[in-house]
Amino acid sequence: MQAVDSSLLFLYIKIMETINLLPENDRDLLLAQQIGLSLESKKGTGDIQDELVGLLHEFKQREVEEILSHPSSSDIWESIKEKTQKPKKANVIPFYQNPAILRWAVAATILIASFTGLFLYNQTRPVLIAQSQGQIETINLEDGSVITLRPYSSLYELASGNIRSYKLEGEGFFDVAKDPSNPFNVASDQGLVTVLGTCFNLSTWGNATMVYLEEGSIQLEDKKENQVILIPGQSAAILEGELSEAIASNPELYTDWMSNQLSLDNTSIQSAVFELEQHFNITLDISGVENPSELLGGTIILDQAENTLSDLGIILSGTFRKTGERNYQFIPLN
Repeated sequence: MQAVDSSLLFLYIKIMETINLLPENDRDLLLAQQIGLSLESKKGTGDIQDELVGLLHEFKQREVEEILSHPSSSDIWESIKEKTQKPKKANVIPFYQNPAILRWAVAATILIASFTGLFLYNQTRPVLIAQSQGQIETINLEDGSVITLRPYSSLYELASGNIRSYKLEGEGFFDVAKDPSNPFNVASDQGLVTVLGTCFNLSTWGNATMVYLEEGSIQLEDKKENQVILIPGQSAAILEGELSEAIASNPELYTDWMSNQLSLDNTSIQSAVFELEQHFNITLDISGVENPSELLGGTIILDQAENTLSDLGIILSGTFRKTGERNYQFIPLN
């Protein structure tokens, strides 16, 4: 990121201008030297062995999804303003006269420069790296992780370098390469999944975030920073902004789509409709269904949209009529 490197270079120069004021073993001077080496090698600041810089990188990793989700540049800069704004009246002390303040100034500048560079580099938007159309797609990431995307799903990269941070729209099965030093994050509009190395299914359709863990361990966190830890065989969800508890679940209900099936096990009609809308990229009008909360059981083959809707129509004692290019309406037969 050129913007980040330029900001760090400016910071490095300013600190080195105070070299005569600092002893050779001063922590700030040593940090400046590390920044200089990272700029020369173009490796970024992720490998700098400094406790405070490490903490700031962790903070950046937690905050980057939220900041990048702002829809416009004005919103982004307003967010930066909120995070950096200071009281109008303050006693100002030149930072070079206080080593402690200098150290915090160094760290804060690194953090702000990193955020600013990230905004400029990504033009305020996540970077689309994979998108499936009418069929399942398998994506191999550089770190060895493999993501299987359900039809009409999109995977975005929220950060580059050592930070493995992504956003999912739709549904995907994640086989994450183990790397304890670099957690793997997947964001949705409702929350955040954090893993070290595992296999899990994540869906974001139907105004909900649902995750099922097949192997390893993951953490699901909502916008209010409520968290739940899952063990293999458990699922959890964020529905209407509320985080559920982790419960033992039938894996077929979450990975059935990889076998082109829709498994129904006490599944509401509305939930099944949401899933079919995602899978076929269609819109279903079920206003003619008397009770959308009615629970269903069985299995429906995910073939062509018309064939699948014909099977669902039989279950619901009706039929689906096409009303537009990708729109269908349920018509009850009685």
